[in-house]
Amino acid sequence: MIGIILAAGRGSRLGLITKNNHKALLLVKGKALIEYQIDAFFRAGINKIYIITGYNSFLFDSYKNKVTLLYNSNWESSNMLISIMTAKDLLNESPAIISYSDIFYESFALKSLLNQKELSILYSSSWKELWEKRFKNPTDDAETFSIDNFGYLKDIGEPLDYLANAFGQYMGIMSFTPKIFTIFKKIFFTLPENKRDKIDVTSFLKHLLITKSLNIKTIKYGGIWGEVDIPTDLELYNSKSFYFP
Repeated sequence: MIGIILAAGRGSRLGLITKNNHKALLLVKGKALIEYQIDAFFRAGINKIYIITGYNSFLFDSYKNKVTLLYNSNWESSNMLISIMTAKDLLNESPAIISYSDIFYESFALKSLLNQKELSILYSSSWKELWEKRFKNPTDDAETFSIDNFGYLKDIGEPLDYLANAFGQYMGIMSFTPKIFTIFKKIFFTLPENKRDKIDVTSFLKHLLITKSLNIKTIKYGGIWGEVDIPTDLELYNSKSFYFP
């Protein structure tokens, strides 16, 4: 099992905060986001970790003693799926857990994915309280998320009218085996080239649902989790009212 952290993007919604920095290197409780992820992988027993870089890639050089750095040369004109495909040779050979780089979570989040044989995604079951703290109108940034009676994803990624209409929120963590990745990759490369460059992970998961190409297993996570997307997120997570172990 390998771990892959997607850290190619600029984090433009953070404005000047990431002009000379990187979203994944911003501090939460005095610790860079990327270090929370690396530590979680190590504690889950995953020692082979790869970071897909792009924007300000040189800022990750200090992590070379812990991880292997890969570079998405098309980071400026592409989205996360292209970063995933940057590691396709690795994913063809080894089961993997893939994590966004702008989130933090506890190590047992990753442990719950270690033995999954299907395309699996983690969702937060306690997201509503966090969204109410992050946004004046929580539904503005939330999306639909529903599962069937067997725990498989049924809907994701649509605008949300009421918080109660979302069973959870996708956390930005997924896993698959080489066999599943082969199917995942094949479906991705059937998309038109201009769509491949721009499609985000959530939209691609939605595409898999619509085309009924792959079942997507959902794994519930009730621990501490947060994403850094806007400047006020940093204020919240670094405040005394927000606890993180």
